[in-house]
Amino acid sequence: AETIHARVARWRKEASVAPVGPRWVAAAAESACHAAGLDLRRAVWDPVYRRLGRVERVYVVPDGMLHLVNLDALPSGTGCLAERGPLLITLSAERDLARSARAVRTRPIDSPVAPA
Repeated sequence: AETIHARVARWRKEASVAPVGPRWVAAAAESACHAAGLDLRRAVWDPVYRRLGRVERVYVVPDGMLHLVNLDALPSGTGCLAERGPLLITLSAERDLARSARAVRTRPIDSPVAPA
């Protein structure tokens, strides 16, 4: 089985191909990119998504090569993940979520929320 690392590398490689030349060359490049993205999504996102139930947002802390992937850009049917499913919020570490929750919890009720 192909590793996550290899899937990420393959999708990034296919996504970096400029679709130049005749239409059939551009179509083949887009098709290869779409297939690589679907394969990556099925390996990384789909197993998680099946367990989430109905949620509005998901906090993601990518590991390893997944730091190089914008999950929202992965293909989903005829569009991408950003067009369906929950809002994906990418964090650099779990402590970012804890820090954010602590800031909200300790803010006085009458103080305005600072824009991010």
